Amino acid sequence: MYIFLDESGNFVFSQKGTQYLVFTALTIQKPFILMDNINKLKHSLIKEGQYVEFFHATEDKQLVRNQVFVILNKNQDFEIDSIIVEKTKTNPFLQDPTKLYIKVYEILLKYIFYRHTPTEVTIFTDTIPFKEKRRDIEKGLKEGIRKVLGKRNKFHILHHSSKSHFCLQATDYCCWAIYKKMGDWGKHKDIRPYNEINTKVKSEFEIFKKGTTIYY
Repeated sequence: MYIFLDESGNFVFSQKGTQYLVFTALTIQKPFILMDNINKLKHSLIKEGQYVEFFHATEDKQLVRNQVFVILNKNQDFEIDSIIVEKTKTNPFLQDPTKLYIKVYEILLKYIFYRHTPTEVTIFTDTIPFKEKRRDIEKGLKEGIRKVLGKRNKFHILHHSSKSHFCLQATDYCCWAIYKKMGDWGKHKDIRPYNEINTKVKSEFEIFKKGTTIYY
């Protein structure tokens, strides 16, 4: 089994930051068909004069996005799980990026392993965005995964740039679609991207939805 992890939004906990931070996992047993389809699209776009180096939902042109979502919609062999963090309701203790990153992904992986019991799993994250805390996050993630999987299951965790793997780019698109559905500060909501991938979504949890305390 392969699991790809990505986030949308930022880790700025103030009115200047995003309202939401979305953590997403793409789970797939055999990633090669999806990878091949995205690779074919890349070269088709290049042939048409769209010089795509890699796919990134926030930066891609709309005509490129549309075609990526067509591929994601057609591919039936992957699942999406997502945790949505409303940052204003996040306790200051968890506003530390290291603590939040590790805790949320530990919870997210539990949702996946409730459904699946793989004997071996390879987990890819995009490059961890906090250079000075990268080792602490890597260590914490490994400890969290061991806790969820148990000792009998083998796992590998790799931290690669999303440019290096088409499935990380697919995860970015799915994460962005969920993020756009939520909007930010009551603005910029767009349900259309989500509608292209909603049949793949197995769990989608607003972790602090019932919270009543606003911290900033």
